[in-house]
Amino acid sequence: MQFDIDRKANGTSAVLAAVLLLGSALAAGAQDTQLASNDARWGPWIGCWQSSSRDAVSMELAPNKAAPVICFMPATGNARVDFVTINEGTAGAPEHVDANGTRRAVDREGCTGWEIADFSADAKRIYLHSEHQCTGNRTRTSTGIMSMTPDGEWLDVQGVKVNERTGVRVAHYGRVPIPPALNADLRARSRL
Repeated sequence: MQFDIDRKANGTSAVLAAVLLLGSALAAGAQDTQLASNDARWGPWIGCWQSSSRDAVSMELAPNKAAPVICFMPATGNARVDFVTINEGTAGAPEHVDANGTRRAVDREGCTGWEIADFSADAKRIYLHSEHQCTGNRTRTSTGIMSMTPDGEWLDVQGVKVNERTGVRVAHYGRVPIPPALNADLRARSRL
């Protein structure tokens, strides 16, 4: 996942909702809400998460600004979940992660390219890779890993290169209640 990695280069706000491997907004309509498409590997991530206060400095959040909340919910398709980012009380459009190991085309926030997500053999980690061509003739590549710690914390590590600039970001997320900003359907799906 990529949250706020390339903010300075592309001018987006505090936590960039252009999330690594969490691209395209879902089409409206009924969705099958079986637990992560019957893929139990996503079980630990289902629900809502917020970065810990120790990450506020690395995320460059203003002292009086709350970190965004990210909610994962089951989706249709093998190895797929949807997610919504809630920033300052407003829910963004649902996006998805498809951890089936195949390259997926993406077009968002002025960038086009591809993303890949894949579970580790023991299903305790998700490996992420992407490459995007962005406005201003910028190339952004990233690699990352998502994992659950033994105490149930979601650990997200991302390495990003934008042209010649590189950076690494580590974020620790803890479970939080489902925010009221989610509509009824998304709230119900986040509880599964």
